Parts: sequence; C-alpha cells; structure tokens
Amino acid sequence: MYTVIENNEDIDRFLYGFVPVPAHPLLSFYLFVALRRPLEKESAFFDATGERTRLFNPARVDEASRETIRQTCLWIDDAIEQERPWLDRLDGAGRPDRLQQISSLADAQSRIDKDAQRGNLRYGFLEAATVLARRQRQGHIDIVEKLEDGSCWVQLLTRNALIEESSLTGNCVGEGSYDSFIKRPGAAIYSLRDNSGKSHMTVQVQDGTVLQCRGQGNAPPIGHYMDMVSTWIQQRQWSLGRDLGKLCLFNQGGQYYSLDEIPPAFLYEGDYVLREAKWLKGMPKKFSATGDVTIDKCDLLERIKESIKAGKSVRIDTCPLLEKISGDLSAKTDIAITNNAELRLISAKLQAQEDIDISNCHELAFMGNNIIAGKDIRISCCSQLLDIGSQIYAGRNFRISVCPQLKSIGSNITVNGNMHISNCSDFSRIGENLHVEGNLVLDHCPKLRSLPPTTTVEGNIFCDGRIFKTVQDFNDSRENGKRTQTARSPASYRFG
Repeated sequence: MYTVIENNEDIDRFLYGFVPVPAHPLLSFYLFVALRRPLEKESAFFDATGERTRLFNPARVDEASRETIRQTCLWIDDAIEQERPWLDRLDGAGRPDRLQQISSLADAQSRIDKDAQRGNLRYGFLEAATVLARRQRQGHIDIVEKLEDGSCWVQLLTRNALIEESSLTGNCVGEGSYDSFIKRPGAAIYSLRDNSGKSHMTVQVQDGTVLQCRGQGNAPPIGHYMDMVSTWIQQRQWSLGRDLGKLCLFNQGGQYYSLDEIPPAFLYEGDYVLREAKWLKGMPKKFSATGDVTIDKCDLLERIKESIKAGKSVRIDTCPLLEKISGDLSAKTDIAITNNAELRLISAKLQAQEDIDISNCHELAFMGNNIIAGKDIRISCCSQLLDIGSQIYAGRNFRISVCPQLKSIGSNITVNGNMHISNCSDFSRIGENLHVEGNLVLDHCPKLRSLPPTTTVEGNIFCDGRIFKTVQDFNDSRENGKRTQTARSPASYRFG
C-alpha cells in the first residue's frame, strides 16, 4: 500500500550524521543519491502513524545497516579521491547513474563487496589507518596513540569529527552541545578506534579530569575495552570526575571498575549516584555503599531484583519503566521510592533507620511484608494501590493518604507513635494485631466498618471528627450508628 513519509527531513538529518555537508558537500550529495530511496523502502525503519502514513525512526536502524551506510560513504569517498570513471556517467541533474541504480542497502553492500573482490578498491579501503590518516590530513582528528593490536586513540578536533563519532557509536557527542567544548583550553574528546575504523569508546576530559567515558550506545566500557580505557587513564595520570552516571566507571583502591561489571557483594566507598544513566538495566548482586545509593531518571531500568544496602539513604526516583522492586532495600537513614510512573509491585523487604517514603507511584498495586522504619513511614498518592502487606514497624508515625483504591493492610503492624489513614475511599480492612502507641486517626475512609478485636490503641481513635476511647467504642458506633462526642484531632498530632 502506498504510504506517505511524514518526516523526510529526519532521513536527511540521519544521513547528515554520516557525512557532514559543510565538510564534504559532494560526498554528501552522492550519499543521498545512493541511499535516500533505499532507506525509504526499509519498512523496518519506520513507525506506522496511520493507514497511509509512517514516520522514520532512526532508533530502528540496526547496527548492520549502519555499517553498510558507513561503508557506502567510504566507497563513494574512495571513488571521488581516485577519480573512478563511473562517477563521470551523470544524468542531467549531475547524479551518477551507478548510484541511482542502488535499490536497497543489501544491494549497496553487494556492489561494495564486488568492487573489493575485483580489486577496484585500494588496499586498506576499510582499514582504520587509511581512513583515519585521511581525517587527520583534513584536520578533523589527531591520532594520539597507536596500540599493538592495531587500535588507536584519536582526539576529535572539529564538529565534523564529533558528528562522525555519533554515527559510529550512537551517542550524542555530535548533536551540537559539545562543539564549543572542544575549543576550550584544557578540554578534549577522545575516541578509541579499532583496526576496521569502528569506535568503541568516547572519553571527555577537562584539565586532566575524565568527565565522561562511554561505549557503544552510551553504555559503560566492558571487558577488553575497560582494560584499554583504564590503562589509557593511568598512563595519562588523569583523575576521575564525580558524575558517576556519565563516567560509567570508578577507581577504588587503585582498581578500575566498569559500572556494568561490578563484582557481587561489592562495597562501594562513598555515594553511588546514578542520575540519567540511560544505559542502566539492573544493579549488581548484593550491592552496598558506605554513602547514599541514588537511582534517578534511569530510563531503561525495568526491575530491581538484587538487594541494596546503603550507609546513608536509598532513593529510587522517576524511573519511567521501572515495574518491580523485589530486591531488599536497607538504609541507615531514609528510603524513598517516588515518582516511578510504571511501578506495580514492591515485594522487597524495606528497612530504614529513619524514614520510608513511598509516593506518587500511581500504578503501584501491591506492597509486600516487612516494612521497618526507625521513624516515619509515609505512603501517599498511589492511586492504584490495593493492598499493603504485614509485619510493618514504625518507630514513630505511620501515615497512609490519598490511595483511593486501597482495600486493606495486613496483620502484625506496630506503630510507636500515631497512625493516620486518610482519603482512602475504598479502604475496608485492617489485619489482626495492630498496635498503636499514640492515636489512630481515620479520615474519609467510609468503608471501614470495624477494627479487629486484637487491635490496641493506647491513645484515642479519631474518625471524621469523632473521638473514641476504645476499639470497642469505635466498633459499636460503626455497627449501631451511635453518636459519640465529636472532637478535632489533637493539635499535637503531627509527622516529622
């Protein structure tokens, strides 16, 4: 069926990333001639937006296709530099016939391979040394160090070099925000290239401090490449910056670690703070830190299934795909699980020496057993929450508010201060053995008809302006509709 492409300009921008127009206008033009129509035919690269419309999505272009585009660039670049005769056979618009004949990316790769087999390409056409030497002559890069395995470290000197790096790695270094950075005194961006010209690492440095170290797709360095980058940093005697989410590695006790290869039961010294770590998909096994553990705006994280122990606080905030927390969380100060839009289940044990705060997790449906806080527990604004488990201890106060679908909380709950349940319109059941040392306050919970006989409240029970001295008084009133003394909640009732 005939379909209309809604964002043709995005295809153009995608190709610009492989060959920048200002530096290589003829090469850019020829690349468009060769691959513009083949890209339009690749249905896998598009999102359907209507019956007859579709949207080009660069994220759908797989690595093999990107490699074909890169090789097509080199093939055309070689033809221009060697003045291949076929480039002279042009139509009225100045387009080489041979490039117009390319029907697909597979066809482009086939033509490149045939030229290579026939010897119509210079030896080393696809080798990094040839390509990089040309880029160095053009002033785009500086080859800083060559390694024994044929790889090399290059410094990126121009905007065009940054754009090329983005096309090779899938990172954002070529999108414009780093153009001014490389012009600053003491600033540099390096790329680790292998002997086929592929980039495996992008390193940002300012005044001898590494600010970022990213592999393919912004991921942390791993395996062989981790060893290479740590050796490079040590040789240069660079220090590491503080933004762990951008660094993707750290140095502890003279040993360098990738954030993707932290050993099990590892104790991290200091604050383990991952903000906008878009590569993060999971935590190390039995991980602990002497300071805070913060996971904030990590877009790919779907589950936390390993235990986390913090010398200070544990904070999990605004992770849009996070659905489940099953690994136990332990903190010497606070635990905060907030603003996680897709979080549906917390089955983990939560233990904090101070406060536990679970709020604005609107898809959260169930919370498991064993929630222990030395001070306050707060559960609020969880609109889909149905059930809270058993074995809960609050050293001071326990507050549940604005959870309109909450139906019940479990048994064996101990609150050493006040307990407040408010604006939970479906709430109807409290489990056995609730013990509240202070006051029990129930506001706007119309479906709660009674408290279990095993409930003990040392203070008073306040319910919608009424005051009850005992659990029996409350139950009798709810059952028989008796009117009792009305009063406001005590002024002293508050949460820290």
